Amino acid sequence: MDLAGARKSIEEHVAKPLGVSVEKAADGIYQVINSNMAAALSVVSVQRGYDPREFVLIVAGGAGPIHAGPIARDLEIPLVLIPRESSVFCAAGMLISDLQHDYVRTYARDIDKVDIAEVNKLYREMMDSARATLIEEGLSAAKIKVNHGMDLRYVGQFNEVEVPFELGRKLTARGLDGVIARFHERHDALYGYSMKGTAVELINLRVTAKGLTEKPKFARSAKTKVPASKAAIGKRAAYFNGKYVTTQVFDGLKLQNGHKIKGPAIVQQPTTTIIVPPDFDLKCDEYNNYLMYPKGENLNQLIKRLSKRN
Repeated sequence: MDLAGARKSIEEHVAKPLGVSVEKAADGIYQVINSNMAAALSVVSVQRGYDPREFVLIVAGGAGPIHAGPIARDLEIPLVLIPRESSVFCAAGMLISDLQHDYVRTYARDIDKVDIAEVNKLYREMMDSARATLIEEGLSAAKIKVNHGMDLRYVGQFNEVEVPFELGRKLTARGLDGVIARFHERHDALYGYSMKGTAVELINLRVTAKGLTEKPKFARSAKTKVPASKAAIGKRAAYFNGKYVTTQVFDGLKLQNGHKIKGPAIVQQPTTTIIVPPDFDLKCDEYNNYLMYPKGENLNQLIKRLSKRN
């Protein structure tokens, strides 16, 4: 990090024009970023009917742990899970995730004009293509799972709703009726209403094929008897709540199951930094991941409460 370059840039472009100190300008930038991220998280939670106060915030990316505390505070998220390898969380997930291929065929028809034989033919073509592709990628037939879906909408609507369903050996008239019934249910869940007497039209046929890959086994670790102070590597001034605070710094690679750190604190790893604000504490769990939670909370009770809600 080029500290001198960062100070110079913030001073020229933010601090001087606003008539504030470099520290206050940098803190303002940090707060704006946190607020924007919290607002984005609200879009994918509150606006979809989920209460962030009933969930755990899982942090990914090298910079994620720097912003996690303020975001959790803004949205009243009670618990933050920071994977030990947060910086490569997405890349690791890509490497161990199942293989997936999605197929779609446009088949625009009023539902009462659907040719079920033709629909079954199109599904078979997509399924055959999906299985052949996954087998070429090294998956055995036993490791391939195929799911089906239809995009439906009320006649005259612009947006369609994807409705997953179990095809079985082939689609039947009765099975199509079941898909339509599920469409009404999903429409009601997504938009707050359904119109069961209104004509429905089919837009697309979908097939999703998954190749199930072998997953790594994550071993639990025993609680360490070594005090967390052994992972401390010094102290430095950190800017919290408008002032500098003497803050303990820890080597994250030396923290283990059972170690607890009181905020404010900084945990350093080669590819990420975890900021523990003054109103939070941090604890290593049995997988040596980090759990960050508001100061004064009983972690065990907090986990039980969240487990019951979900």
